[in-house]
Amino acid sequence: WTYPLIYKSLEAPIWWGGPLLALSFGEFENLNFYMSVLGVESYSFKTLGVSVMDMASPARIYECYYQGDRKRQCVGTKAVFLDEEFVFNHGSINAVSDTIMTWDVIDWADYQNNIPSINQVYSFGQSDEFYNRNITDRETNWAIQTMPDGSPVIEPMWLMMTRYDWILQKQIDAGNTAYPEFAPCDSCGYKAFEANTPPGSHNRTLLDSAMLGFITHAATETKPGGRPDVVWGFDPTKLEPIAMRQSIHWVLNELFNLDIVTSISPDPDPIPDVPPVFATKLWPCHPNPFNPQTTLSYDLHEPGMVNLSIFDAKGRLVAVIVDQPQGAGQHQEVWNGYNDNGAAAPSGVYYLKLVSNNVEQTQNMLLLK
Repeated sequence: WTYPLIYKSLEAPIWWGGPLLALSFGEFENLNFYMSVLGVESYSFKTLGVSVMDMASPARIYECYYQGDRKRQCVGTKAVFLDEEFVFNHGSINAVSDTIMTWDVIDWADYQNNIPSINQVYSFGQSDEFYNRNITDRETNWAIQTMPDGSPVIEPMWLMMTRYDWILQKQIDAGNTAYPEFAPCDSCGYKAFEANTPPGSHNRTLLDSAMLGFITHAATETKPGGRPDVVWGFDPTKLEPIAMRQSIHWVLNELFNLDIVTSISPDPDPIPDVPPVFATKLWPCHPNPFNPQTTLSYDLHEPGMVNLSIFDAKGRLVAVIVDQPQGAGQHQEVWNGYNDNGAAAPSGVYYLKLVSNNVEQTQNMLLLK
């Protein structure tokens, strides 16, 4: 709970199992009314990054809460969206999406029977990020700091949409006024909400609209060209790549005044394309577990007859996906969870078998309904 480090605070350093830990990047007034400078003389900007990452997991932050107190399947980042005041101050940011969702290639497990569900398997979010909202008992507000001219030190940019709040809004939009049918505090952790939230309540989580990214002007004068620092407390590679790339380009162009090359001229002397050589390999299906369908991927070293089939746990043939000649290279098929008779396969373990040119490989997969 010693984090986050604040730019300017009169809070005294605290004892934390060893040396005194300062709680500020700014100045501290000791008992003799002597002002000690903490700032960059004591901390590099790398420390700010460490501070941000130490706030990144619901399992460890906010007085070392137990992970079950605020579960990441509820408070994990589902999307980031631009702060309204930031958009107003910077004019229309046409090059940046107002909302950027998590990338569905990574964050695929959000729907159960086409309805967003907290109870659905949620693999994304091992280190979901969010910033302090003064849930801890800090004397100084982390976000509201001012420069000598009265302007804010921290300018919020990206805010957080938690997975629970996103699902709740989807349910409301669908007319499900009774959602959630469960007690959110039981499923999401009692410290995900301000109070014990009963079933059917539309209460939002404590981290709804929490600040995830900001611009700090604290050390602008020390930066080349007087440019501020940009701090994003989320992993941009887990969000929609095109929209995220546009946002990064906007920061580099507008805030740092850098010229970004967005296209590359053709190579005047290109190297002739050489077809890649693949080893015959059956890859794990994705997603796995799955419902209702999964993608089957495999590589072929050389052309030949291919049989790609699915068997149940007792070795009985369920479905033939491919049974024909194919060329060398990468291949993909989709299994929709139905057997060759057109009936939906029940939940359970299945085996995917690839046979081609005297090579046999098998992968297991789990169908959950």
